[in-house]
Amino acid sequence: MSLDRQTRQAMQLQRQGDLEQANQAWQRILHSHPNHVPALANLASLQARSGHPKRAIKLFRRALKIEPQAPEIWFNLGNLMSQAGDRLEAERSYRKALKLNKDFAPAWNNLGALLRELKRTEDAAKCFHKAIELVPGLVRAHCAYADLMLEQGNLPEALKHFTLARESDPTEPLAYLGLGNVLAENRQYPDAIEAFKGGLALRPGDARFLAPLAELFVLTGQEIHAHTAWQSLLEHNPDSAEAHLNLGRLLYRMRSGSQDVNLAVQHLRRAVKLKPGDLEPRCQLGFTLAELGELGEAGAIARQLLSQYKDSALAYMLEGYIAVQQARIAEGLDAYRKACAIAPQDIDAIGNLCFSSLYADFMSAAEVTELHHEMSGRFSGLATGCTIAERQSRQGRIRVGYLSPDFRAHPVGYFMEPILANHDRHAFEIFAYANVARLDETGQTLAGYCDHFRMCAGLDDETLLNTMREDRLDVLVDLAGYTSNNRVSVVARRGAPVQAIYLGYPGTTGLEQVDFCLGDKALMPEGSESLYSEQAVRLESPFLCFQAQPGTPDVAPLPAAHNGFITFGSCNNYAKVSDRCVQTWARLLDAVPGSRLIIKAQVLADPHTCDLAMQRFTGHGIDAGRIDMRGPTTPLTRFLGTYADIDIALDTLPYCGGTTSCDALWMGVPVVSLAGEHFYQRMGASILSAIHREAWCAGSEDEYIEIAARLAGDLDALARVRANLRAEMRSSPLCDGAGLARELERAYRMMIEDKQ
Repeated sequence: MSLDRQTRQAMQLQRQGDLEQANQAWQRILHSHPNHVPALANLASLQARSGHPKRAIKLFRRALKIEPQAPEIWFNLGNLMSQAGDRLEAERSYRKALKLNKDFAPAWNNLGALLRELKRTEDAAKCFHKAIELVPGLVRAHCAYADLMLEQGNLPEALKHFTLARESDPTEPLAYLGLGNVLAENRQYPDAIEAFKGGLALRPGDARFLAPLAELFVLTGQEIHAHTAWQSLLEHNPDSAEAHLNLGRLLYRMRSGSQDVNLAVQHLRRAVKLKPGDLEPRCQLGFTLAELGELGEAGAIARQLLSQYKDSALAYMLEGYIAVQQARIAEGLDAYRKACAIAPQDIDAIGNLCFSSLYADFMSAAEVTELHHEMSGRFSGLATGCTIAERQSRQGRIRVGYLSPDFRAHPVGYFMEPILANHDRHAFEIFAYANVARLDETGQTLAGYCDHFRMCAGLDDETLLNTMREDRLDVLVDLAGYTSNNRVSVVARRGAPVQAIYLGYPGTTGLEQVDFCLGDKALMPEGSESLYSEQAVRLESPFLCFQAQPGTPDVAPLPAAHNGFITFGSCNNYAKVSDRCVQTWARLLDAVPGSRLIIKAQVLADPHTCDLAMQRFTGHGIDAGRIDMRGPTTPLTRFLGTYADIDIALDTLPYCGGTTSCDALWMGVPVVSLAGEHFYQRMGASILSAIHREAWCAGSEDEYIEIAARLAGDLDALARVRANLRAEMRSSPLCDGAGLARELERAYRMMIEDKQ
């Protein structure tokens, strides 16, 4: 058989994909014609495709010794040298190919890619341009150049060339991937989603498209679609730690029951198992377990992380969160300060430090205010310069926006319902910005009371601010402050010309961009102005309105009547049970012989935390048999049933209860509170004043004990209080939603006038 015929036969086998037969055919040719360049080059290509790059390089070099003027062979050698990491030899090979054929577009493109790896970006860009000039439809060159432009922040140029790449070849996945990345970077989220979907249609199950698509769905508040995307990624790649981590995080955010919670934890544990050395999966698992009250395991994770990552703000925040939940406030604040030192602009670290300082019985009210001033200073320079001019030039309803992560089954959601239901919709246009993953039944009810209800979970600050600006708000009322899932960075950038803090955060924000703090006369007495960076607005009505939730049980008989002893109780967040609070309660138990104390909190389901809590009381000489530690119960009807076992509710100090005090009173249980100087120390005073029970509010620990002991000493009087308290409360200003709505509307008008 002639050499030409053998060559044609080998080429045909290679084109048909019969690589083994083609390999043998080229070998036969070389056996008889060892200097046959096409055989050497093609055999080299087959060796490279078969995973034998060293053999391929050797064959290409043999071919070039025979035929050094072959640009294709220099090009292929350059590709192999680049893959092998020998960049200098790769560059030499590409340049040799281009010297022999200056119009060799793929060589210009691959040289550009190599130069980009070598950080010679200007030369790389010239190479890509040359490739495109030679072959305008060369998709790889368009994509490579566009990707370089994206890296350099030149979004218009990147968008142009990724678009050209897609137009040149609508079946090229890289074009869709790059286009999606550019559009996402440019905050054109709907278009970016469509681009990634286009790539996914070409490459089903490809993580390069599914992962950013899921993230964009979260960013645009489409959590259900994000859930589907992460699940799809796991179906194609069950060992994707990224997918397990994000799906676990998402499931926990979207949780509607214990099944979602358990599944979230399973995914997070799987992510940790797949990436045992990574910080983020372990931190996320730790935070999730801590929020579920499983502080023992969460604490072990925190200690492990801090032994490995001594400069991790996230690890310190986990340690701080656990310490605060166990009422180890000084340790928690210390951990949060370390986190803030490592990450000075981290909003979560700043917020956790500020919020947790409210629990500190070793800090004065002035010191807490000073801390808020200090930390809020880190947001300086973010204001956008909104002014009142827009309001002056526009007629019509006053536009009020409420911003909250708690438009859901949450105390803030419950307290907002009577306000939203009673707003004068002829005079006020109501906007709600709900930083929630999905609407529950409460959220749906609240949405029905608003003119505009915007889901903003996942939206970045700039997008949310643009939404607020387009809504042309007159007043923005932040209902979160530094509590969980807040958007304080949006408030700091000023979403409205008039901004106020209200309801969800019991005190000052320290932010110069927040103009007013809404409270009442009992919360913010005359002379307390120095404790607020905001101007105090004192409502004539109580600062909140209580309304009972459906299914609330009836008031139970006085437990002391059949127990033969008084039972004090607290259902507050355990972090509020400060050392000063424990000491005061221990003194009260000594003052009322035979009395018992129920403490109910989510974290007390954790055995280790429960032991620590008990030690705090036994350390004051209180017998453990007199303390009844109880974990959480759901639903609300079962939780409220706890008050059937409590004769007198004890408010925490210095940080008072709000919702828990209202719940106790509604269940016929008197609440003893201690009034301090600041907002968070006076919520009990406000609530008791609203129902005309100021006599239950003390000015000192001694008086607190005297009031509680006096109530405990008259069971007949306690029984009468229990029988009548709900009716008294129902007819009091504390349950007047219409009155509170009118007061807030008066305040909003005043605030606008004041800013003018």
